[in-house]
Amino acid sequence: MQSIRLQSSFKYMLAGLVVLLLLSSVEALPTHKKPGSCLIRTPQSKSQHKRSPVIHPSAKNAVILFHGTSKAGAATSMAHHVDLLKTHSCGDLHHNKKHGSDGGAYFTDSVVAAAQYACFEHAYDEKNVALPTTVDVLEFGWTPGNYKVYEFKAGEILSAAQCGAHDMVTGPMTNVDTDKFFTPTFWQYALVKQAATAGLAYRHTYKIHCKHLRRGALLSDVDYTHGQGGNPGFQALVTKFTSASSC
Repeated sequence: MQSIRLQSSFKYMLAGLVVLLLLSSVEALPTHKKPGSCLIRTPQSKSQHKRSPVIHPSAKNAVILFHGTSKAGAATSMAHHVDLLKTHSCGDLHHNKKHGSDGGAYFTDSVVAAAQYACFEHAYDEKNVALPTTVDVLEFGWTPGNYKVYEFKAGEILSAAQCGAHDMVTGPMTNVDTDKFFTPTFWQYALVKQAATAGLAYRHTYKIHCKHLRRGALLSDVDYTHGQGGNPGFQALVTKFTSASSC
């Protein structure tokens, strides 16, 4: 009787082991995708998505800057001449001419941040404005020379006098309503004096496909950092975002 019970118990253990092996082998099978589609991974939990610190270079030193635009012809025009008279009369980090500024040409330190801005700057009003499918991002080399740069800090109230007394003002995005479509890591470099445009040297224009970009905080800090000039991952990232392929 004892021998029969042991044999019976062994059979149950063996059956259970077979079931476990079958389950584990099913979970280990590769996920199949339809031809021409991209494999989408399940998002991780928020606790696993801690944002890594992004170091923003100071404009008091030589730095590579980017400007994104969706306007036809604007990229070609700006590549030849940055004209502050053609810029908007107001902005996050500059004031109009009566306060001592000539306007404001906006740049950022990452090619993907510039592209995200150009792709989604009208996202808050997308019922009435068709969002672009591609945008142009211009790359410039900035040499500060003797130009005055004011580094704006988060939460700081920038006065018109402070802005007008400098050639460039740098800092975070400040408009809570419209800037929600851009990464919270976004850092802007506002050139507010026409004479200081002599410190800019046009280098290249990238045609970025908006379908590759994520809105707001979904744009990763890894991509932001790789999009900074001089980063080892820059060329691979640019190749990905300038490709027409959905993958």
